[in-house]
Amino acid sequence: MASAIVSTTSGCGPAVPAELLGTWTAREVSPSGTVWSLSYELDEKRYSVSGNPPTEEGGLFSVDEQDCRRYHLVFTERVANGELAPDINVWVELSRDGTRMTWEDHVYHRVGATRGTSSPAQSP
Repeated sequence: MASAIVSTTSGCGPAVPAELLGTWTAREVSPSGTVWSLSYELDEKRYSVSGNPPTEEGGLFSVDEQDCRRYHLVFTERVANGELAPDINVWVELSRDGTRMTWEDHVYHRVGATRGTSSPAQSP
C-alpha cells in the first residue's frame, strides 16, 4: 500500500487537494432521538465548524498523508466555543464522485465549493 506524504509546512509544501476544499455538512439522529448537525468549511489553510446544538470552532487545517481517496487530516490551533482545544487528526475517505466524505462513522455531504473549485452539488 503506497502513501503519498503532503508537507504541512506553511507556504512550502503542496496545497491541500482541491477536492477537499469547500463546505461539508452532516446531519444525524442519535440513538436517543436527538438531532445534531455539523458543517465544516475547509479552506487552503484554515477551517471553521458550526453546528446544532450550537457550536463554533476554528483553527488551522492540513493534510499530511494520502492513500488513494483517503486523507489524513490534521486540525491544529483549535478554538472550540471560545476555548483552546487539543489538536486532532483523523482519516477521512471521499466517495468516487467527490460528494461524500466519511469521517469515522459520520457521512458529510458536499454543499459548497471554495474559491474556484467546482462542486458536483453546484453543477447544472
